[in-house]
Amino acid sequence: MRAGRRTAMFAELLLAALAVPVLAQDSEDLLKLSLSRPAAAYSGEMRVSARGQIRTIRVSHAPPDRWRREALDSEGKPLLIIVSDGRTQWTYDVRRSLVRKGEPADPDYKLMDPDEELALLMRNYELKLSGKEPVAGRSASVLEVSSRITGKPARRLWIGKDGLILRRIAYGEDGAETSSMEFVRIGPLPKGQADFSFVAPPGVRVVESRWKPDFMDLEEAADASGLEPRLPAWLPQGFVFESVNVMPFKSGSILHLRFTDGADALSLFQCPPKARLRLGWRSMGPPKTVRVAGEKARLALSAEGKVLDWRRGGQRFVLIGPLSAEAMRKVAESVP
Repeated sequence: MRAGRRTAMFAELLLAALAVPVLAQDSEDLLKLSLSRPAAAYSGEMRVSARGQIRTIRVSHAPPDRWRREALDSEGKPLLIIVSDGRTQWTYDVRRSLVRKGEPADPDYKLMDPDEELALLMRNYELKLSGKEPVAGRSASVLEVSSRITGKPARRLWIGKDGLILRRIAYGEDGAETSSMEFVRIGPLPKGQADFSFVAPPGVRVVESRWKPDFMDLEEAADASGLEPRLPAWLPQGFVFESVNVMPFKSGSILHLRFTDGADALSLFQCPPKARLRLGWRSMGPPKTVRVAGEKARLALSAEGKVLDWRRGGQRFVLIGPLSAEAMRKVAESVP
């Protein structure tokens, strides 16, 4: 197993497992304000678990958009380091001795604005405040997020009185826990950690990333890539198309189509037949052979959920999401 695959699966978790400011005590206001950027500098250590795999993450932040995140191995040594000064992001894969330099994603640049996201989430989920519990030595309010469609829990958030999400648990369709994040230590940002620049160690290869985070509509993506986006005709109840990104691949392109129900996300990659995606999903174990429209496909687990990989019409498709295997198959079979 390549070391890069073992660490790549945690890159998305590093980007997602962040504390955010919350300034109100009404459940809907808490959720709305939690979409804002962190307002205060801090440093801490969190434990992130996904599908049975656990990592310790060190994180530092300084407003408005400077970050340093380090995923550690069992001995406390960094496996993956992501540093952003707001203009440039460096992703250092220590085991592969490789740094990718590119642009950070802008959380404010989306097709769906925060009010639309909140409205979609409120249509699909019910919010409830359910007492207080301590996390990392701090008192936290517990916010429960349950599906209006299934009635089952979807998220549970522990929010500190200073407005930070100190703990988070996500649940699957069957109500079982799929991932979690919990601060074990958090405090003010030390002066010695206020520098968010990055210099690659001697001998480490640095490559400029051709991928630029973007959020396009279907027409823009078709014009930019020369490809016709292949949207599924069937999505689980509550899910809608959110945006698409064009990712360069050799002389062609890969389309990354995103769907959301306000809380969960579903990704569909439309690729050239021989494209290799570094998504880290093989590290969760060997894939199983399944059938999609009577043809062979592969189903596996990743930190982000199930991964279904199939080919049709001279293209490769990779679907990633927190759905059941049957729902994944139905989405795949509806892709033209």
